[in-house]
Amino acid sequence: MEIVSVKIFVAGRWQFVKLSTNEGIWGIGEAWVPFMPSAAAVMMEDMARDILIGADPHNIEKIWTMLYCGRNCEHPDLTRLSIISALEMACWDIIGKAANQPVYNLLGGKFRDKIRAYRYLVGAESTLDLWRDLGAVAEMAIAHVENGWTALKIDPTSAFIGVGELGPRELPLEVLSTTEAVINCIRKAIGDRCDICIGTHGQMTTHAAISLAKRLEDYHPLWFEEPVRGENRGEMARVAHATSIPIAAGERLSTKWEFGELLEKQAASIVQPCLSRVGGLLEAKKIAGMSEVHYAQIAPFGAVGPVALAATLQFDTCTPNFLMQEVFGLMPRAMQTSETRAYSELINDSIKIENGYLILSDKPGLGIDFNEQVAAKYPPLKLCRF
Repeated sequence: MEIVSVKIFVAGRWQFVKLSTNEGIWGIGEAWVPFMPSAAAVMMEDMARDILIGADPHNIEKIWTMLYCGRNCEHPDLTRLSIISALEMACWDIIGKAANQPVYNLLGGKFRDKIRAYRYLVGAESTLDLWRDLGAVAEMAIAHVENGWTALKIDPTSAFIGVGELGPRELPLEVLSTTEAVINCIRKAIGDRCDICIGTHGQMTTHAAISLAKRLEDYHPLWFEEPVRGENRGEMARVAHATSIPIAAGERLSTKWEFGELLEKQAASIVQPCLSRVGGLLEAKKIAGMSEVHYAQIAPFGAVGPVALAATLQFDTCTPNFLMQEVFGLMPRAMQTSETRAYSELINDSIKIENGYLILSDKPGLGIDFNEQVAAKYPPLKLCRF
């Protein structure tokens, strides 16, 4: 078997690559390239045609190494790693279809039948007024639990200082106090029926992160996510060693080498690889194995498109130290809008949500049906940005 053609789809900000073989089997992958989708499409097609045409998709390790090291780029940036991730997951989709097996059966077999999931309690609509209205926050948390979710994530600090705005920054006393009040309010409202995840975005200095963590310890959050920016694993380790709250990190890291440093420094005990950025499925499995040695759990990043989510669920299904999956664009049908409906339409409703759990089909490959006609309906950057 060999790959004979490459086709790129751009729908909104999502970037997909389809690889077809001489045996009529095709596979789909998804990148996470931080440029205009049209630019990402050119880069994906260039790398695919340079390395993959004529290659046997079964040779994942060889293909990955050639993509990683090609053109004298033994330390590629996140853009190249994202493209590698997309091409690698497309190869796995082909391999699974050729074997008539879901990918998880080729990466260790099914460890669980359903995937525990969580989502943000409040997303982009987060405002200062909202977080000051503790009654409204409590009502949202109770509704979240009653809808079947067993965990929620919040980031009140971003409403005050912005996501990544001029960071790292100290936190004003008002932000510390309001955040503590919000967490206290949620914990009182839901008791121990639901985990609370603190989902910051690296806005803080090390001192500010430690100060906030000390205020929140009594409310027993499941994790404190990316309290400082991920490029300095030493400073993240300082936070981890100063609090009893588990530190979660990794959505902006790639490859086993960066995650190896994160684990060796004991900077995080919950690891959050992004399957569209880390290097693909096999690289994520290697990272999971390294994490298992350190008794660290896996909670993959989920603010991705539907193909990357499907690949991530294959990984979740066969990974023993999996903890929980973030879900962002996918919503129960009753909650879908005209914009979010596109997320499910792109994969023909191949992934289900039931009472806070994700259910993936047992179809071969990534387990989804990619709808090219739906992808063609959405021009670049016209779809919701999740």
